[in-house]
Amino acid sequence: MLEQPSSSFLTACLLFVAASLPAIIIYRLFLIYRKRMDEVCTTIIPEVNTITTPYKSQKIIKKDELELQKPTPVPVKDEVKITQETPQTVSKSFKLSSGVRYVPKDGNRTGYNNPNRPNAGEDAFFVYNNNDVGSRLVGALGVADGVGGYGELGVDAGLMAWQMMENSVENFKLVGSRELYRTPREILHRSYEKIVNEKQVECGGTTACLVSIFKDATTDNMFLNYSNLGDSGFLLVRNGEVVFRTVDQTHYFNAPYQLAIPPKGRVVLMNDPNESDTLYEEDLITVKEGDYIILATDGMWDNVFDEDVVEVLQKNIIQHGSDIEKIVDSTSEELLSKTYAISVNTPSPTLTPFQRYAQQFRRNWVGGKVDDITLVVACISIKE
Repeated sequence: MLEQPSSSFLTACLLFVAASLPAIIIYRLFLIYRKRMDEVCTTIIPEVNTITTPYKSQKIIKKDELELQKPTPVPVKDEVKITQETPQTVSKSFKLSSGVRYVPKDGNRTGYNNPNRPNAGEDAFFVYNNNDVGSRLVGALGVADGVGGYGELGVDAGLMAWQMMENSVENFKLVGSRELYRTPREILHRSYEKIVNEKQVECGGTTACLVSIFKDATTDNMFLNYSNLGDSGFLLVRNGEVVFRTVDQTHYFNAPYQLAIPPKGRVVLMNDPNESDTLYEEDLITVKEGDYIILATDGMWDNVFDEDVVEVLQKNIIQHGSDIEKIVDSTSEELLSKTYAISVNTPSPTLTPFQRYAQQFRRNWVGGKVDDITLVVACISIKE
């Protein structure tokens, strides 16, 4: 940037020139000097750009005085608004309407009968409806399949299955009577620990599938939580469609995951429900009033395809209309009859799920598979 010459310097220059040049020349030089000074001043002080927004001083705000300014929300089409108002009161009370059927594969278990338990062979089950209105837990279902190999050791293979189910019901009742919630996986773990710690069973093994239904804390929304270990499982049916199905967990062909207490000196394939095993199946699913749950041991799933189960259910829904109690009872009865007829018809040309499963392992199997059969058909309905 050019700097303006000082007045003393200019005066000295003029005195020097005045002493050596004529007056006319001095005058002309003075005019040139004035013109040059005007140009220099123009360069030093540029014009202000009027487009630039002028800077405004800001008030210094202390940290404890800072207030967040909330922007005005922009309306969105079909926007779902979530209010922060007082939670609405739950207006509906739900229950599990259920029908249960079972049959042992070989009649009575000679020497192992317990008059206090249903004769389901080596299978076991429970249905629990929570009557505590203030609890979020609606109810729970469970099936278990005792591992038959223990029968060869002179052990009641069904004892482990029944003990797991009875302990699970006790744990669900504790959940239903308090303001707390435990997942079916936690229930399985506590039930298994009780068997081990209290020595309720000397040895044995079982598969297990637990399902619980609970309400949202502030609305009528409901959720299904389940844990499945082994090859029992369930279907969730809504409006004639299967919206969810469990997946079997097996170590290899016909060797399902199990909870077990092995005989002394022996090692068995077992799985503690507290282990973080990626193959252990559990999930949380949104459910609705009118959804059907078909829960069963492998005695049914090995003999009847899912689409056949849904077909039987839909036929009974059409036949009995809004009578849910009749629907679940007649559906469970028909499914048991259908499953049993297929299971004992072996070998036969009838294609079965177990036959298809065996073919994947290059096993020669034709027709049904004889086994204990236990099934529960349940519907989420309004409690009257």
